[in-house]
Amino acid sequence: MSFSGWIAQQLSWELIKFGTFSAYKKVSSRKKIDGWSERLETKFFNEVKIVDPDAATPKIYIDGEYQLDETVEVVRREKLKEIRRKHKHNDVHAIVVSDDFHTSDESAEIRVKTCDFAGVLALRNFGEKPSILSVSAVIVCDQTDEIILHRRSSSVDTYPDALHTIGGSYIPPMATKVSTDRGGVISAIQREALEEGQISVDVDSKPSMIFSRELSTGFFQVVFLGLKTSKDNLERMCGNWEGTAIRVKLSKIDSILSSDDWVPSGKAHLLAWLAHGSPGVSSKRKFGNFRPEELFLKHSK
Repeated sequence: MSFSGWIAQQLSWELIKFGTFSAYKKVSSRKKIDGWSERLETKFFNEVKIVDPDAATPKIYIDGEYQLDETVEVVRREKLKEIRRKHKHNDVHAIVVSDDFHTSDESAEIRVKTCDFAGVLALRNFGEKPSILSVSAVIVCDQTDEIILHRRSSSVDTYPDALHTIGGSYIPPMATKVSTDRGGVISAIQREALEEGQISVDVDSKPSMIFSRELSTGFFQVVFLGLKTSKDNLERMCGNWEGTAIRVKLSKIDSILSSDDWVPSGKAHLLAWLAHGSPGVSSKRKFGNFRPEELFLKHSK
């Protein structure tokens, strides 16, 4: 090989390594099923809304406190007394106040106002469904051919005893002395994985994600599709008062999707992961007798 030919070859490898060649991009990306979000909204009519089917990691902007009118505030104070009697936490939540996310391929913005849990309960008492910002993730372990789901406890406020993905509410940084979720939704999902399963997860610089809304409760969900964990993490896995983290073999996803004891949005998130080509799992994996797209089509009818 000539010197100029060798130089050209080395440059080619560098371009491939940094993702410049389209051939490399095809290998590293997953093909999504056309029309998958519309298909899920039809299946989960009046239960789940796909707000953004190809979301970017959002920045969270806090615009002060959520203002309650006097009638709701009276109920909030009563709910606060009830929370304290039961020795529960009056956590601060973030309520999404705008559907204008200024979304681009690289970023998105979510604007919120803060409200304590007593205020959320008071709003629900008047039939409102505050759009609480939450995070959720389909967590995978390619080493063991498993995904991690969550069996909710019987004592939670919504969907007791149901299957769900790992996740929970985003905690605004100023809400606690330790500034819990100061890293935004990525900090939030890492915290929730540790709280609900003692699992640490890896988050890519550009993770696959969607925005969805749980229509029955109002929750606004930032959903990570295919966050990776390790076999060693799974050996240490355990639950808490909110429920139990459970390991599901890829070959058993077909049967678990056939179950009816799901939080609807949780099942929708798992199906969205399949529709995206099951990020985090080797593209050559089969789930029992099915490919990911076959499982999606079967269970999204």
